[in-house]
Amino acid sequence: AAYALSQAFQWSDRWAGFQSGLFGATTIGAAFWCMFLLPWGLLVVSIYRWRKWKKFQGLLICVPSILLGISMLGTIFTNPLTPENRFQRFTGTAFPSNATDLECSFSGGGFTDYFDAYFFNTTPEDTERLLKEMKFELHQDQRYKESWHVPENLKGVPAFSSWDWPVRFKRRENPDSNWFAYLTTNKSKTWVLLEIGCF
Repeated sequence: AAYALSQAFQWSDRWAGFQSGLFGATTIGAAFWCMFLLPWGLLVVSIYRWRKWKKFQGLLICVPSILLGISMLGTIFTNPLTPENRFQRFTGTAFPSNATDLECSFSGGGFTDYFDAYFFNTTPEDTERLLKEMKFELHQDQRYKESWHVPENLKGVPAFSSWDWPVRFKRRENPDSNWFAYLTTNKSKTWVLLEIGCF
């Protein structure tokens, strides 16, 4: 349950995150039970029988589960889901301090692929900084702009057809990496749509 709750707080859609967490929790829980809880429980029971103790046996058997649950729920407070924190964690650079009209969507974690999307207005200088610090290069599909689309979860973002000459960039990645990042901006480099994730 703690894992499912922690996942719910990592997604913009809390219910989808909770469902994803429940699926992951069954797998993690089974592995954790076999590798840790079963041997630990047998050890505790053996010691209690040998020493003829009676108090707190059940609580002591549950200690590893309690500690794991606390550590998972603790991430909600130690690593809160804010656009700025999530942006810096996945991009390795600071979120533009003067960004306005922010729209964002987060999903993934555990057994689910990450996909984050951000749309905001900013200055051309900050857009250039992101392009440089994240090592973006001009994407090859500039001729196929009709196939570009704004992620469905970003409801307040105008369609690319209404942008003033949209240009798309792709981050240079290690060939062995399964992470990707795209940055689309308008001619004046004041609108930014950043999509980052893994597959």
